[in-house]
Amino acid sequence: MLTVTHSIGKPDSKLIAAMSVGWPQIQSNVKSVVETGEVMLTR
Repeated sequence: MLTVTHSIGKPDSKLIAAMSVGWPQIQSNVKSVVETGEVMLTR
């Protein structure tokens, strides 16, 4: 299991909101590469 935690001293940070969307996509791609050996490109 991989756990990624981001914190920043600024409430309502746009950076944290953007990371919350991007990391699941990255993790999903890593899982696909490990399982199939192929990158699944998404937009």
